[in-house]
Amino acid sequence: MIPLAYYIGLSAIMFVLGIMGVLVRRNALVVFMSLELMFNAANLLFVAFSAYFQLLTGQVFVFFCDDGCRGRSGGWAGADGGDFPHQTQY
Repeated sequence: MIPLAYYIGLSAIMFVLGIMGVLVRRNALVVFMSLELMFNAANLLFVAFSAYFQLLTGQVFVFFCDDGCRGRSGGWAGADGGDFPHQTQY
C-alpha cells in the first residue's frame, strides 16, 4: 500500500501548480484548467484519507463533487458559440 504521505505530497504539488497557473496566466481557459487542477488535488486528498480511515464518505463526496465539476466545465466550453453556424447578413 502506498503511504498516505505520498498522496499528501502529490496533492500539495498539484494544488501549488494550480495556484501558480491561476496567478500567472491571463488566458481564461488556462485559469479554468488550473482551477480544475486545484479541485482534483482536493479530491485526491478526500479519496486518500477516506481509504486510509476506511470510510466511504470521502469517496462518495468526490463522486458527486467531481460529477458537478465536469458538468460545469463542459457547459462552459460549449458556451462560446463556436459550434453554431455563422449566419449571413442579407
